[in-house]
Amino acid sequence: IKDEYIESGWYTLKKAWDNGLFFRDKRVTHWCPRCETALAEHEIRGEYKMVDDPSIFVKFKVIGKDDEYLLVWTTTPWTLPANLAVAVHPDYDYVEVMVDDETWIVAEALMKSVFSQLKIYNYTVIGYLKGKDLEGLRYKHPLLDENPIQKEFYEKGERYHSVILGEHVTLEDGTGCVHTAPGFGVEDFDMGKMYGLEAYSPVDDLGRLSDSKYEGLFIKDADPLVIKDLEKKGLMVLSTTINHKYPFCWRCKSPLIFKSTEQWFLDITSIKSKILEKNKNVQWIPDWVHKRYENGVENVGDWCISRQRYWGMPLPIWSCEEGHNVCIGSKEEMERMAKGDGKVKELHRPYVDDVVITCPECGKDMTRVKDIVDVWFDSSIASWASLH
Repeated sequence: IKDEYIESGWYTLKKAWDNGLFFRDKRVTHWCPRCETALAEHEIRGEYKMVDDPSIFVKFKVIGKDDEYLLVWTTTPWTLPANLAVAVHPDYDYVEVMVDDETWIVAEALMKSVFSQLKIYNYTVIGYLKGKDLEGLRYKHPLLDENPIQKEFYEKGERYHSVILGEHVTLEDGTGCVHTAPGFGVEDFDMGKMYGLEAYSPVDDLGRLSDSKYEGLFIKDADPLVIKDLEKKGLMVLSTTINHKYPFCWRCKSPLIFKSTEQWFLDITSIKSKILEKNKNVQWIPDWVHKRYENGVENVGDWCISRQRYWGMPLPIWSCEEGHNVCIGSKEEMERMAKGDGKVKELHRPYVDDVVITCPECGKDMTRVKDIVDVWFDSSIASWASLH
């Protein structure tokens, strides 16, 4: 509420900025379509509920092979129009299974479970191979006609619509062939980066699809239509439902989605070892919290601190059209760099959004990035922010 507290937040972020620990990046984060904002991973803990979702097994046609398919499982049919690859584990054993006149590729360890779920009992293993042997195998996108942009991706080169290798693939469920949409999953995003795939994320801030024949539909409303189209094409092997844990927004209790967006982060990865070292000299009461804190630090990623909301501590970043950014560390610094006197009624929106700064690099106007700072950042700085 007070400018003095906001200034302390700006001061802290400027310290991080000067040390290269505060940066902007495009990553996949949790996104609330109702609040229209990104969330950090620590806001999701404890916010899971059991929900029913589609559970579908889909055939991806292997190019250049007669009636051979990768068998893929997913609980998010609405992400299939954005599929760019299929991941397999390099070291797992995979099998080619003859089903009627077709050959399906699945992980050997999951074969019995998969065919039991499919209620298919008459099948024959006709080939064995390692996951790494599948790398580069290309397939025809199952929704190529429904999303014409996929034709452009295919033409970009052999890394698109092909099998890639990832150690995140498990044998816990599914088929061992993992549908990969780099714009809609953290591991998918990382794999896409490794293989040079675009983080294609055709969903707007309200959770509506923005590409393909499903454009304008809320993601969950698109599920039955995607399933219906796959059935028409003869690519749907099984469509049922699954009851599983799903993350919800702690503010509005709406279901969250994963979505790739440009956000501002605090770099925790590079200082994690230092935090753990410092923690050795902290006396925790009760003492078991020491280990809990340590576990928390070890498992946390970089902190996404930007929020696309209105009320809160304004993010102290000003940007120009040339892509230059500056971080402001105090009210006095803002006024000194501003065009005009830079004085504002208070440091909240909308007043601070009217301040224009001259870019120190190119001389063009800089306006404030509209985001605010995660409220949990406000609480984390209380020990010094309360003292201004």
